[in-house]
Amino acid sequence: MTSKARWSVPALICVLIGLLLVACSEDEPTEPADDQCTITVTSPTKGEVLIPGNTTVINWTAPSNITQVRITMFRGELEVGEIIAVTENNGTYSWVVEDFGAGLGTGYFIQVAELTAHNICTGVSEMLILQAE
Repeated sequence: MTSKARWSVPALICVLIGLLLVACSEDEPTEPADDQCTITVTSPTKGEVLIPGNTTVINWTAPSNITQVRITMFRGELEVGEIIAVTENNGTYSWVVEDFGAGLGTGYFIQVAELTAHNICTGVSEMLILQAE
């Protein structure tokens, strides 16, 4: 004789599993409206020379519904370093420039991004140059 046990997963566990495994939800992620997810890096600007050890100010504009951002540096498509993991979305961050071991030269970009559960709002500077003083 075989017995069968019946059990159910409590909603709280399902939510936790949903967060960890992106499960237990039939809702599909939706893209935010363009005006809700537009970040523009306004400085540094195209061709600006950044010197490691000097301070530069990173400025951006972003919708007010974004509360915090992450700022990273790329060389080409490769992320070379995290400038700051989390900072307030107040449109400005003062940074002591470093090359993150990627060397001097051209092809650098700064990315300002807001991360959410279903999408990433980002803005990228134009190409920058790192050079010695």
